[in-house]
Order: sequence, then C-alpha cells, then structure tokens
Amino acid sequence: MSSEVPDAIHKKLMQEEEWLKNFKASTAKSKQLRESIEAITDRFQARLVSLQENVLPMHEVNGRLQVKQKNIQRLIKTIDTTIQFYGRTSELESSIRDGNPGHDLETYLENMECLQQAIQFFESHPNYQNQTENMKLTLETGFSVLETEYRSVVQKNTIQADPMVLIESLDEQYELMGSRAKDIKTVRDLTALTRLGVWLLERERTRFLTHYAKIRGDNMMRTISAVTQHHAALYSHMPSRSGAIKSVLKKAAGRADRRFGDVDGGESEGALLMAGCLLALLEVEEAIMVKTIPDTTRRAQVRSNAINFMQVFRELVANPLSFVVRHIQRVVQDSDKGVLPLLPLLRFLSAHQTRLQNLATNSMADVPFEALMRLLRVKSSSYINEFVEKLKNDNSKLPVDGNVHPITVTTINFLATLTVHRHTVTQQLLLMTAPQGTNSALLLPKLFARILSALGMTLKKKSESYDDPALSSLFLLNNYNYIAKALEDDEDGLLPVINEQNTQILSFYHSEIEQCVNQYMRRYSATHYYITTDFLTRLRAIVCDHVKNAIMSLYRPLMQRVEICGEQFVTRQLKYTRESLESNIDRLFDASG
Repeated sequence: MSSEVPDAIHKKLMQEEEWLKNFKASTAKSKQLRESIEAITDRFQARLVSLQENVLPMHEVNGRLQVKQKNIQRLIKTIDTTIQFYGRTSELESSIRDGNPGHDLETYLENMECLQQAIQFFESHPNYQNQTENMKLTLETGFSVLETEYRSVVQKNTIQADPMVLIESLDEQYELMGSRAKDIKTVRDLTALTRLGVWLLERERTRFLTHYAKIRGDNMMRTISAVTQHHAALYSHMPSRSGAIKSVLKKAAGRADRRFGDVDGGESEGALLMAGCLLALLEVEEAIMVKTIPDTTRRAQVRSNAINFMQVFRELVANPLSFVVRHIQRVVQDSDKGVLPLLPLLRFLSAHQTRLQNLATNSMADVPFEALMRLLRVKSSSYINEFVEKLKNDNSKLPVDGNVHPITVTTINFLATLTVHRHTVTQQLLLMTAPQGTNSALLLPKLFARILSALGMTLKKKSESYDDPALSSLFLLNNYNYIAKALEDDEDGLLPVINEQNTQILSFYHSEIEQCVNQYMRRYSATHYYITTDFLTRLRAIVCDHVKNAIMSLYRPLMQRVEICGEQFVTRQLKYTRESLESNIDRLFDASG
C-alpha cells in the first residue's frame, strides 16, 4: 500500500513533464509562424504602397481617357445621324407635303415613319428646336392628308347592300340568319380600310373615325331607304297585297301566319321589315368594325382619346336608328287596321327592346324609342278592347241561308292570332292593365272567355232576326259547329289556352249544337213531310228542278272563276263540285230520305 502511492505520483509527474515539453515545442513553432506571417504582411504592405504611388495614378488617367473616347464616339455617331436626318428631312418633308398616298400608300407611310423618327431624334437636342417645330407641322399635315385619304378609301369601298339579299337573309321572325349574314355585302375591300385605319390608330390618331361613322351611317340609311322603296313598290303593284307581299318579300314559307290573309297590314309589315333590316345591318357593321380595329390594345387607345369603339358605333347608327324609329312611330300612329298587323311588330321590338333602348338612350340623335313602345302598347290594347266592343254591338247583315257569319270567322282568326302571339299579348298588353298580383298565365284565357261570351250573345241576338225558326236554328248550328271545329283544331291551339280557364268549353258548344239540331229537326219535319208525300211527288220534282236551276246558274260561273286559280285552291275553298252539289239537292227532295 505504501509503495503504490509514490509510484502513482511518479507517473503523474512524468505525464506533466511530457505535456510541458510538448507545450514548449508548440510555443516555439507558433512563434516561428507568427514571425513568417508578419514578414509576409510587411512585404504586402510595401507592395500596396508601391501600387498606390505608381499604378493608381495611371489607372485614373486611363479611365478619363476611356470616357473621353466614348464621348467622342457618341459625338461622331450624333454627327453622322444628324447629317443623315438633315440629308433626308427636306426630302421627307417634300414627299409628305406634295405626295399622294392614294398612288403609293406604303411609300407615304414609310416617309411618315421616318419623319417621326427624325422628330424623336431632334427633340432630344434642344439646339434643333426650330427644325423640330417645322417637322412637326409637316407631320401634322401628313396625318391630315392620310385622314382625307382614309375618307376616300371608305367612300370608294363602301357599297349599298342589295335590298333583296338583305330581305332574304331574314327568317320568318325577321331575325338575321347567321348563315346568310356573309351574303350581305357593304364593303368592297376590307383590307384597304384595315391597313390605313390600324396604322393611324397605332399612332393614337382617332379623328378619322368620324369620317368612317359618317360614311357608313349614310350608307346604312341608303340601304334601309332602298328596302322601304322596294317593299312599297311590290305592295302597290300587287292586287292581293297581303298574300303577295308575304310571298315575294318573305318567301311565304311560314314567316307570315295564314290568319293574316284578310288583314291589310302592308304598312305595319313594311315597318317590321325596316326594323329587321336595321338590326341585321347593325350586326354586319359591328363585324366589320371588329376587323378594322382588330385587337383590344388598339381599342383601348381609342378609348383613351375619348372616341372609342362604341362611341363611333353610336355615331354611325344615330341617323338610321332615328329614321327607322320615327317611321315606325308614324305607321303605328296612322294604323287603323286593328291589332293583328301590330302584334308581329310589337313582338319584334319588345324582343330587342333592351338593345334598341340602349342605342336610343346613348345615341347622338334624339331617338323616341320609349315613346314608340308606349304608343304601340297603348294602341294595341285599345284595339283589343275596341274589338270586343264592336263584337258586342255588331250590326252587319245576316247570311240569308243561315250559314256561318263572317264575324264568327273573324273572331276565331282573331283568337288564333292572339294565341300565336300569346307571350307578347300577355306581357306587353294585358299585364300592363292587370291588378298587381294577378296570375299572368290566366290573362289570355280570361280575355278569350270574354270574347267568346260576347260572340255567343251577338250570335243569339242575330239569330232572332230570322223570320223562319228553322233558319234561326240552322244559323246557330252552323256558327257553333264552326267554333267547335276551330277549338278542336290542333294547329290553332285555341283549346289548350281556353281550358286553362274553362275545361268545359268544348262540351258546352257540343251541347249547344245538339240543341240546335233538335230544334231544327222539329221545325223542319213539317216541311219535310210536305215535300215527301206521294200526292205531291210531281210538285216536289218541279220545285227541285227550280231550286237546282237557280243554284247551279250561280254556282257554275263561280266554279269557272275559281278553277283558274288551280285545283288545290278549288279543293281548299269550295266544298262541292257541280255533280256533288246537284246530288245533294236531289237528296234534299228525295222522298225516301
């Protein structure tokens, strides 16, 4: 135990001595490294002092020389450019002042671009202010010449659309058919308009657009006037105006409803045609303007100069729109043919009311579109009420043979036409005067019930004018049967409308027909017995011959005149041939019947 302690101390002492020896060696090495670094630092400092004293002054001199060299090069380039612009400026100014862009547009535009570059160059040098002002005056002269040339280009390439092509591009509802829009030609060469127009817009020149609006607007006016004259000429030279005009102007393929056959609505039809042609021309013109101002950037430039795309369009359409609206207003004001000719016009204008109202409100001209719509609605409503009142107080002559009264035919046609235009009649006419909260779906059925009720009272009142009770029953029978058949006709679509208000309407007329048949048979039985008794067979034959001769002497000439119109017309208009009529007369006096 006593020997282990000294050994441990000895070991510890040896370790400490070894560590001390290593520390002294490291210290000596560190001193050596420090001395080497100090020597290097001293040498670097000496070199820096040498550079500062010898190289830096030379570098500063070099920098100043390079700046002077660049300035000299820039001056030489400026002198060269000045000489170049000075050499061409007088030539450019002369070419622009005396040149004609109509002969060589591209060369003229190149000269204008060169002059603009020269102005930009000289504007950066205050010493050339006088020359710059002169060049700006020349440039402005060039722009004026180009704007005048643009007007000439627009005039030269603007053509009036063919009235017949324009009319044939409209469908049955007077809407422009998309597939036919390309057939409406109002421009010869669109490229010529686009090239010069876009060049001017790129330089933020917009004054020329006024020329475009004026020329294109005048052309639209001429086209609409030509359509009006074309319609008026056809209308005045055709004996059966309503049908013939529809056949020629609107191809008779269904654009006009067949129920307008007895309504002379030529003026209203012409007004509707004008409105359809106007909107068609507006669509064509919009498409052309989009091409002449092909991208939105250029349109933004136009807007920034307070003459934007829509402003030009409004200026263009102002006079044509005012002309058409005022013409339609006069037609509606002077109309005295009832509501039927006005309904297609009201339908069309109400369908496009938002667009036309916006154009009229923002137009450069005073366009009374709102007044037109108010007049059209008021007059149409008054005509409907007037029709009902006339129906109640009708005093026209009775058919001597107890046949269907014309007022019945007129009323059914009237209802059928209202059915075709149900939405227009309900929304534009009936709903205006209906109490608030009224179910709009029942407005037309209620009007139909009112009209049929007035017709029924009028027919009963007229039937009382017959001296012969049998003829009175026959009159009601024929008229009720005509009404019932019309209601059952799916083409007219009357029954579904009336059923919304009264589902028993058809049963009512069938019941009335049955009563009329019974009354007629009771009152006719005595006459039938008289002419069928055996002892009066000879008298029956004589009366039959007299009746046949009297009727056939009138029917044969009628047949001859009708046959001229063709077999289809005869079949549709006449119920009997000569032979079948004679056979029916014989059957009337047949004793076995």
